[in-house]
Amino acid sequence: MISMIMVYLAIAFAIPGLPCLQEGEADQSFLDYKIDEFVLEGKTIFRLENLVGMYGLKKGDPYSPKLIKEKLEVIQRVFLNYGYIDFTYTPRINVNHEEKTVSCAFLLLPGKQYFVKQINILGIRDKNDDKEIRSVLNEYFVNEGKLFNSIAFEMCSRKLERLLESKNLTLKECKYERSSDQGTVDISIRIQTKGR
Repeated sequence: MISMIMVYLAIAFAIPGLPCLQEGEADQSFLDYKIDEFVLEGKTIFRLENLVGMYGLKKGDPYSPKLIKEKLEVIQRVFLNYGYIDFTYTPRINVNHEEKTVSCAFLLLPGKQYFVKQINILGIRDKNDDKEIRSVLNEYFVNEGKLFNSIAFEMCSRKLERLLESKNLTLKECKYERSSDQGTVDISIRIQTKGR
């Protein structure tokens, strides 16, 4: 008997009738079930068969909600790297309990691609501080007019914290605000002297 079940990964990717993988539980309880197919659907700038080939699962692989979630997180990171900060997906899972197989299909919804509109650096003491901060931004390709990469932005923020720490400064704020209408983000960086 084949059952169609909508699974929402935010609720732990559990499928009724299958044992649920709990935190710390080994994947061994899923060895009885195999992947029948792993399909990505939707309109994206990427060839879906390439994403499946690089990050998907193959027919006959052991079924593992944990592994599927990890694969989808990797796919999400690919889209985040290309400015798709609203990326999401909708899962569709078919379970065949008789054959102990699971078919997984995911509709990819990348949303709008975002670009950096402007970068505001507030609280700098001199032109040298501004130059050093912009150098770090440039190192992570966080520049005005370029695609916004939220993962690179997070890494850049951590590096700025370390840089400013060595100069007796504090990174008080490093955030971005999106404009969905324009498909842009404005970046705000606020620094201050330690102890203030």
